Amino acid sequence: MISTCAPELKSSIHSVCVQILSFVGDDVFKLDLALYNDATERQKYLDLHAFDIEVSLRTGCMKVVFLNKFVQNLLVRLDAVLLTHLIIRSLV
Repeated sequence: MISTCAPELKSSIHSVCVQILSFVGDDVFKLDLALYNDATERQKYLDLHAFDIEVSLRTGCMKVVFLNKFVQNLLVRLDAVLLTHLIIRSLV
């Protein structure tokens, strides 16, 4: 029997996580960029209160399902590759 992770997030070898990454709210990523012409020209060049670019960044809430078994298997395989690399390097 195959079960889905949401909403209980059951841990089983047969679990299938349909939605690993989800966003809550309206804005996933909102960037406001304002460019001001000649804001730091001539006499205003040394004025630290004058700026020619204004950046505003807002991110929404992200829900991420951490797949521990997947990450563990990935680390085991990476460890085997690194060990093989070290053995080959020591033979050369």
